[in-house]
Amino acid sequence: TAARWRTRCRELGIGEIHLAFTLAFDSFVPRDIGFDAAIEFPPNNVVARDITAQVPRLDPHFAGRVHDWRSLAAAPPMLPDDAGTLHRGVCPAWDNEARRAGRGRVFMHAAPRRYRDWLVAAMRDTLRRCANRESALLFINAWNEWSEGAYLEPDARLGYAWLEATGAAQRMVAASPQVAAPPKPPRRVCVVLHAFYPELLDEFLLPLRTWGMPYRLLLSTVAASEKAVRQRIAALGMTAEIQVFENRGRDVLPFLQLASRLLDEGESLVLKLHTKRSLHRGDGETWRRDLLDKLVALDESECILQAFRRSLR
Repeated sequence: TAARWRTRCRELGIGEIHLAFTLAFDSFVPRDIGFDAAIEFPPNNVVARDITAQVPRLDPHFAGRVHDWRSLAAAPPMLPDDAGTLHRGVCPAWDNEARRAGRGRVFMHAAPRRYRDWLVAAMRDTLRRCANRESALLFINAWNEWSEGAYLEPDARLGYAWLEATGAAQRMVAASPQVAAPPKPPRRVCVVLHAFYPELLDEFLLPLRTWGMPYRLLLSTVAASEKAVRQRIAALGMTAEIQVFENRGRDVLPFLQLASRLLDEGESLVLKLHTKRSLHRGDGETWRRDLLDKLVALDESECILQAFRRSLR
């Protein structure tokens, strides 16, 4: 069949064609069936980790399977380098429960950032494999596969996040086509402290100064408080990364921006603190100190870290 297509296209003046098939259900070496390339079609033909038994409050009558999307993104290419041309493929998410009610195939833990990182890795691998960049192809499954829960189109829940992640991946690869993975940071806790009330800083900084646990300190504050924050850090002889934010979103927006940066830098442990007064409670001051004690007391901190290690997922 492939030979007939090629011959007919030449006869019609179309010229040489590039024949590729998706690795949707069966897996072949392209040249064995007269094709030029294969196209990855995740999640099909990928052995993804089954986490059905770990999903809490799952309908006992559910007859489908739940998988970990992260294992999908971490899977190796579907064909080895010597098996012919492979066009890499990625998917933002997958959930066909809407089409297969009660027996769908669902992938948990998909997220725009993780999709972005997978796309970056696939693009860089494509450039590594392809001598001619003009012919480099990569496929995303899909633009609007709503019935399978795999789409880049904007939605009410995440807005333009999938499209923004796609654009970010393109910019990252354009800036660094081939980059080794960044060195892993030392195992430590990133303490992200929002210092809206500089007069409360000592209450947080003094316990941290004698914490006994390796940490990296990042402070967010507003322009009006920056000078006081820097002076207090210097007076205590501490080192901190201080970033000024507009007073919008209280402590949450600064934290989200700092957390995004920390993820890009490979950090994995964050302790979020906030110089909050909690004036709506008569015991607000006591409540704040109690919470802080439970987080930065060394024994408590070790217990928290051990709990994280036992449940990395």
